[in-house]
Amino acid sequence: DKRNVTSEELNQPKTFSTMRSKDQLVKYMQSCGRQVTALVVHWSGHYSDAYNIGAAEIDREYTAQGFGEQPYHFVIKKNGDIQIGISIKLQSAHTYERFRPRSVSVCFVAGYNETEPSDGSEGKLTLNSINRNQIVSFDEILNAWYTTFPGADAFGQNDLDDGESVSPGFDVRDYIFNKMSKQNTCEPTVDNKFLTSEEMVQRNYDDALTQKIGLL
Repeated sequence: DKRNVTSEELNQPKTFSTMRSKDQLVKYMQSCGRQVTALVVHWSGHYSDAYNIGAAEIDREYTAQGFGEQPYHFVIKKNGDIQIGISIKLQSAHTYERFRPRSVSVCFVAGYNETEPSDGSEGKLTLNSINRNQIVSFDEILNAWYTTFPGADAFGQNDLDDGESVSPGFDVRDYIFNKMSKQNTCEPTVDNKFLTSEEMVQRNYDDALTQKIGLL
Protein backbone atom coordinates (compact mmCIF):
# COMPACT_ATOMS: atom_id res chain seq x y z
CA ASP A 1 0.00 0.00 0.00
CA LYS A 2 1.94 3.01 -1.29
CA ARG A 3 -0.77 5.65 -0.85
CA ASN A 4 -0.61 8.37 1.80
CA VAL A 5 -2.58 7.55 4.92
CA THR A 6 -5.06 10.15 6.15
CA SER A 7 -4.94 11.62 9.65
CA GLU A 8 -8.34 10.08 10.39
CA GLU A 9 -7.01 6.62 9.57
CA LEU A 10 -3.88 7.12 11.68
CA ASN A 11 -5.98 7.96 14.71
CA GLN A 12 -8.06 4.80 14.41
CA PRO A 13 -7.07 1.81 16.59
CA LYS A 14 -5.13 -0.96 14.89
CA THR A 15 -4.67 0.51 11.43
CA PHE A 16 -1.05 -0.75 11.46
CA SER A 17 -0.34 1.77 8.69
CA THR A 18 3.10 2.24 7.17
CA MET A 19 4.66 5.70 7.45
CA ARG A 20 6.21 6.98 4.23
CA SER A 21 8.13 10.14 5.13
CA LYS A 22 9.55 12.30 7.90
CA ASP A 23 6.76 14.82 7.31
CA GLN A 24 4.17 12.13 7.88
CA LEU A 25 5.94 11.02 11.04
CA VAL A 26 6.08 14.60 12.33
CA LYS A 27 2.39 15.23 11.62
CA TYR A 28 1.48 12.01 13.37
CA MET A 29 3.62 12.84 16.41
CA GLN A 30 2.06 16.30 16.53
CA SER A 31 -1.35 14.63 16.83
CA CYS A 32 -0.33 12.89 20.06
CA GLY A 33 -2.44 14.99 22.42
CA ARG A 34 -0.52 13.74 25.47
CA GLN A 35 2.41 15.47 27.13
CA VAL A 36 5.23 13.11 26.13
CA THR A 37 8.86 13.66 27.06
CA ALA A 38 10.57 10.32 26.40
CA LEU A 39 11.00 7.88 23.54
CA VAL A 40 11.64 4.31 24.73
CA VAL A 41 13.35 1.86 22.37
CA HIS A 42 12.77 -1.92 22.43
CA TRP A 43 13.30 -5.00 20.35
CA SER A 44 10.69 -7.70 19.82
CA GLY A 45 12.67 -10.90 20.46
CA HIS A 46 12.23 -12.28 16.93
CA TYR A 47 14.67 -14.31 14.87
CA SER A 48 16.53 -13.22 11.74
CA ASP A 49 14.00 -14.73 9.31
CA ALA A 50 11.09 -12.65 10.71
CA TYR A 51 10.68 -10.71 7.46
CA ASN A 52 6.89 -10.99 7.55
CA ILE A 53 6.62 -9.66 11.11
CA GLY A 54 5.15 -6.19 11.63
CA ALA A 55 2.73 -4.45 13.95
CA ALA A 56 -0.26 -6.62 13.00
CA GLU A 57 1.66 -9.87 13.49
CA ILE A 58 3.05 -8.74 16.86
CA ASP A 59 -0.49 -7.79 17.88
CA ARG A 60 -1.72 -11.29 17.00
CA GLU A 61 1.15 -12.84 18.96
CA TYR A 62 0.37 -10.75 22.05
CA THR A 63 -3.32 -11.59 21.82
CA ALA A 64 -2.65 -15.32 21.34
CA GLN A 65 -0.42 -15.36 24.42
CA GLY A 66 -3.02 -13.58 26.54
CA PHE A 67 -1.08 -10.32 26.90
CA GLY A 68 -3.71 -8.12 25.26
CA GLU A 69 -2.89 -5.88 22.32
CA GLN A 70 0.68 -5.18 21.25
CA PRO A 71 2.08 -2.17 23.17
CA TYR A 72 4.38 -0.45 20.67
CA HIS A 73 3.55 2.90 19.08
CA PHE A 74 6.05 2.34 16.24
CA VAL A 75 7.34 -0.96 14.86
CA ILE A 76 10.38 -1.11 12.54
CA LYS A 77 10.16 -4.17 10.29
CA LYS A 78 13.14 -6.09 8.95
CA ASN A 79 12.81 -4.35 5.58
CA GLY A 80 12.90 -0.94 7.27
CA ASP A 81 9.18 -0.17 7.04
CA ILE A 82 7.95 1.97 9.94
CA GLN A 83 4.49 0.86 11.03
CA ILE A 84 2.01 2.32 13.48
CA GLY A 85 1.14 -0.03 16.31
CA ILE A 86 -1.05 1.24 19.14
CA SER A 87 -2.23 4.83 18.64
CA ILE A 88 0.25 7.46 19.80
CA LYS A 89 -2.67 9.13 21.58
CA LEU A 90 -2.73 6.24 24.08
CA GLN A 91 -0.27 5.30 26.78
CA SER A 92 0.59 1.61 26.55
CA ALA A 93 2.02 -1.28 28.50
CA HIS A 94 5.36 -1.25 26.67
CA THR A 95 7.37 -0.69 29.87
CA TYR A 96 7.02 -0.26 33.63
CA GLU A 97 3.81 1.49 34.64
CA ARG A 98 5.55 4.51 36.15
CA PHE A 99 7.16 5.35 32.79
CA ARG A 100 4.06 4.95 30.61
CA PRO A 101 2.16 8.26 30.92
CA ARG A 102 4.77 10.48 29.23
CA SER A 103 6.40 8.00 26.85
CA VAL A 104 6.23 6.85 23.25
CA SER A 105 7.62 3.44 22.28
CA VAL A 106 9.43 2.18 19.21
CA CYS A 107 10.29 -1.48 18.64
CA PHE A 108 12.77 -3.10 16.28
CA VAL A 109 11.72 -6.50 14.93
CA ALA A 110 14.96 -8.01 16.16
CA GLY A 111 16.63 -9.85 19.01
CA TYR A 112 18.27 -12.98 17.58
CA ASN A 113 20.73 -12.83 14.69
CA GLU A 114 19.92 -16.40 13.62
CA THR A 115 16.97 -18.54 12.68
CA GLU A 116 15.24 -20.30 15.56
CA PRO A 117 17.52 -23.14 16.80
CA SER A 118 16.20 -26.62 16.08
CA ASP A 119 17.46 -28.01 19.40
CA GLY A 120 14.85 -26.17 21.45
CA SER A 121 17.23 -23.52 22.77
CA GLU A 122 16.50 -19.81 22.41
CA GLY A 123 19.72 -18.57 20.89
CA LYS A 124 21.67 -15.47 21.90
CA LEU A 125 20.28 -11.94 21.90
CA THR A 126 22.58 -9.58 20.00
CA LEU A 127 22.77 -6.09 18.51
CA ASN A 128 23.68 -7.73 15.18
CA SER A 129 20.02 -8.70 14.83
CA ILE A 130 19.23 -5.07 13.91
CA ASN A 131 20.01 -4.50 10.25
CA ARG A 132 21.02 -1.42 8.28
CA ASN A 133 17.53 -0.81 6.87
CA GLN A 134 16.17 -0.66 10.40
CA ILE A 135 18.85 1.75 11.61
CA VAL A 136 18.08 4.13 8.72
CA SER A 137 14.41 4.05 9.71
CA PHE A 138 15.26 4.53 13.38
CA ASP A 139 17.18 7.67 12.43
CA GLU A 140 14.08 8.90 10.59
CA ILE A 141 12.03 8.39 13.74
CA LEU A 142 14.63 10.21 15.84
CA ASN A 143 14.71 13.14 13.40
CA ALA A 144 10.93 13.39 13.53
CA TRP A 145 10.95 12.98 17.33
CA TYR A 146 13.37 15.85 17.94
CA THR A 147 11.66 18.00 15.32
CA THR A 148 8.36 17.55 17.13
CA PHE A 149 9.69 17.50 20.70
CA PRO A 150 13.08 19.31 20.63
CA GLY A 151 13.82 19.01 24.34
CA ALA A 152 12.62 15.44 24.79
CA ASP A 153 14.65 12.41 25.89
CA ALA A 154 15.30 8.98 24.38
CA PHE A 155 16.16 5.79 26.24
CA GLY A 156 16.45 2.06 25.74
CA GLN A 157 14.34 -0.27 27.86
CA ASN A 158 17.69 -1.31 29.36
CA ASP A 159 18.08 2.22 30.79
CA LEU A 160 14.93 1.86 32.89
CA ASP A 161 15.82 -1.17 35.01
CA ASP A 162 19.51 -0.89 35.93
CA GLY A 163 20.52 -3.33 33.20
CA GLU A 164 18.11 -6.18 33.95
CA SER A 165 16.95 -5.98 30.33
CA VAL A 166 19.29 -6.00 27.32
CA SER A 167 16.62 -4.58 24.98
CA PRO A 168 17.25 -3.01 22.44
CA GLY A 169 20.82 -4.32 22.44
CA PHE A 170 22.67 -0.98 22.37
CA ASP A 171 23.11 2.17 24.45
CA VAL A 172 20.46 4.58 23.17
CA ARG A 173 21.88 7.47 25.22
CA ASP A 174 25.28 7.10 23.55
CA TYR A 175 23.62 6.73 20.16
CA ILE A 176 21.58 9.95 20.38
CA PHE A 177 24.61 11.86 21.65
CA ASN A 178 26.88 10.65 18.84
CA LYS A 179 24.24 10.76 16.07
CA MET A 180 22.04 13.70 17.09
CA SER A 181 24.20 15.64 19.58
CA LYS A 182 21.40 15.16 22.13
CA GLN A 183 21.69 14.59 25.86
CA ASN A 184 18.92 13.39 28.13
CA THR A 185 17.62 15.41 31.06
CA CYS A 186 15.79 12.71 33.01
CA GLU A 187 17.61 10.04 35.03
CA PRO A 188 15.01 7.25 35.00
CA THR A 189 16.40 4.97 37.71
CA VAL A 190 16.88 7.98 40.01
CA ASP A 191 13.74 9.96 39.16
CA ASN A 192 11.68 6.76 39.00
CA LYS A 193 9.48 8.40 36.33
CA PHE A 194 9.77 10.51 33.19
CA LEU A 195 9.81 14.21 33.94
CA THR A 196 7.15 16.65 32.84
CA SER A 197 8.13 19.35 30.36
CA GLU A 198 8.12 21.87 33.19
CA GLU A 199 10.38 19.71 35.34
CA MET A 200 12.80 19.29 32.44
CA VAL A 201 13.03 23.04 31.91
CA GLN A 202 13.66 23.60 35.62
CA ARG A 203 16.32 20.89 35.79
CA ASN A 204 18.15 22.24 32.76
CA TYR A 205 18.04 25.71 34.30
CA ASP A 206 19.35 24.41 37.62
CA ASP A 207 22.14 22.45 35.91
CA ALA A 208 23.17 25.50 33.86
CA LEU A 209 23.14 27.68 36.98
CA THR A 210 25.23 25.16 38.92
CA GLN A 211 27.73 24.99 36.07
CA LYS A 212 27.92 28.77 35.87
CA ILE A 213 28.52 29.08 39.62
CA GLY A 214 31.20 26.43 39.37
CA LEU A 215 33.05 28.52 36.80
CA LEU A 216 33.09 31.64 38.98
